[in-house]
Amino acid sequence: MRSMKRLAVLLSVLLMLVLCVTALVACNPPEPDPETPCTHEWVAGSFTVKPICGELTEGKRQYVCSLCGETKEETVTNEATKCAWESNAVTKEATCTEDGILTYTCVNCGNTNDRAIVKLGHKLDIYNAEVDYDANKRQIPCVQCDYTVEKEAYVLYSDFGAVGDGVAEDHEAIRDAHRYANEWGIDVWADEGATYYIGAVANPAIIQTNVDWQDAMFMIDDTAIEWDNVAAREKNIFQIDPKTGKKAVTFPSDMKLTKGQQNIGLTFDEPCMLELKNSNVKIYIRNDSSGNGNNGQSLQEVILVDENGNVDPSTPIQYDYDGLTSITAYSTTEAPITVKGGHFRTVTCNPADYDPDYENNYCFFRRGIQVNRSNTTITNVKYTKVGEDESQANNYDNKGTPYYGIFAFDYVYNVTFRKSKIQGHKAYSFFEKNGTRNEMGSYTIYANSCIGLNFIRLDQIVANGEKADITDRVQYHGIMGSNFCRNTLMDDCYVDRFDSHQGMHNATIRNSTIGFGILVIGGGDLIVENVTRLWGAAFISLRADYNSVFDGDVYIINCVAEENVRYIIGGNWYESYCGLPNYMVRNVYIDGLEAKYGSNMMVYNIAGLSQAALDSTINPLLLPESISWKGIKGRSLIVSNNVSLFESVEVTRGK
Repeated sequence: MRSMKRLAVLLSVLLMLVLCVTALVACNPPEPDPETPCTHEWVAGSFTVKPICGELTEGKRQYVCSLCGETKEETVTNEATKCAWESNAVTKEATCTEDGILTYTCVNCGNTNDRAIVKLGHKLDIYNAEVDYDANKRQIPCVQCDYTVEKEAYVLYSDFGAVGDGVAEDHEAIRDAHRYANEWGIDVWADEGATYYIGAVANPAIIQTNVDWQDAMFMIDDTAIEWDNVAAREKNIFQIDPKTGKKAVTFPSDMKLTKGQQNIGLTFDEPCMLELKNSNVKIYIRNDSSGNGNNGQSLQEVILVDENGNVDPSTPIQYDYDGLTSITAYSTTEAPITVKGGHFRTVTCNPADYDPDYENNYCFFRRGIQVNRSNTTITNVKYTKVGEDESQANNYDNKGTPYYGIFAFDYVYNVTFRKSKIQGHKAYSFFEKNGTRNEMGSYTIYANSCIGLNFIRLDQIVANGEKADITDRVQYHGIMGSNFCRNTLMDDCYVDRFDSHQGMHNATIRNSTIGFGILVIGGGDLIVENVTRLWGAAFISLRADYNSVFDGDVYIINCVAEENVRYIIGGNWYESYCGLPNYMVRNVYIDGLEAKYGSNMMVYNIAGLSQAALDSTINPLLLPESISWKGIKGRSLIVSNNVSLFESVEVTRGK
């Protein structure tokens, strides 16, 4: 056993000796045999004398053997016709305002050459600008240096990438510009001379500051929208919004209001506009005389109140509310803003035909400017449209889609649309499966539940900018329409019609020319002063589809009725009940009227007027309390062809 251990130790020692000898030999290779010559593998080294590029000159270059380390020097003839440059150093960095230097070296001759690095140019950080509101200036820093530029306190659409060539889609850049302006509270300007193309949009550009569209054109391409794409066809291009949205008002569950009530018993943080509504009671139930009857609207109105709930005398409560289902508050204290300039042009959608099963084919387009902010002025705007079907003499036979408010106003107070030129849209119709023709009316202007909406110096035009023939009922359905608006003014306008639908309360039309209609239903005071009515049987039409209801007084002062206008007030009585007492004006006052009709002119012409209408238990017709006139020129006036039915009406005839 002991001899075996000795043998193992001896073997280990021998193994270690072998390894050490091997390593020693590897570290110290034997010297080459001087009698065996080296097969040199030469590697080019540096020049000792450089040849010159582009000239046939000799240089000298050193070479080193990679096997034995021997060196040699050889003569080199340069045959290069130009330097072979390699970039190897930035000797001066480029800045925003100065070029940099990049140095190149020739790999053949070692010569150097400097080339410019183009200056970077300032990159302005508009999102970190400092705004001096008093001076109306912005200091915009450069993100690459300490430079700042001073600009007027407005942004251009081009600042956010808008191209404005009429081809590139610009709406996203337009939307970004307004988003930035709203955040900083500064104005937005369109680029002078630009044409912005706008196809289908995801969301409207929100306007909350002053805007100057200058002479820019906005080409709204509705041919890019499928006629049955509801979301796309009702997406506005611009939306003028308040900083604070509408608010639901909390009120007692048993709360009631009465007509003329002066305080509603609630308090508010600030004066506001309220919409009162009882959805359990229906008014303005539309009869089927026009082929599109309905079940009416909720009992509703808009009023103005102060912080203590006092009702403004200009908007008295019109109805009795046995209960309320909602009260909604809208701000009336937003700072005034002005949106001006620009030419908007719609390329209309004209599908080949409609699907009779699709939503009764009411495929309204509403791609324009939506106003939801009080104390707003829109001025010096132009609107035209191209592409409507002109193939038929009667527009009802044309193919096309109806338009519902290129300029739309909803739940606003003290808003003015002025000094603008606008084109009307056609009405279209389709035939339902039962063969009934149904008209789809178009409106360039539409308003809903507004107080103090003012239309001043509006001219209705054709595409080339000239004034339109506003008596042409075939070409134009009607330039404007509204629902539930109060204290509306139209002054110094040239338009085809003033159409105030259900719920009108107080309106004034003055110094204007109206083509084929003043159509109203509602109540309050309707004042028509210094107005020329060109065409249409009735000077004022009480809309038949709502039973010609008007619970208020009409004043006609110093007006002209052209020869086509045959009577003052026209309407229709139906047995059906519209949800409100069937007054057809309580009092009529005429002070100055030039009547050009070929024979005597009637004050009232009511279809369906008979003793049965007065005695109806379902919907009794309520005749006016009084009629008075004076200052009549041209033809004489008579009350009505149904003289006997007006025996109870007080009639005053003056000179």
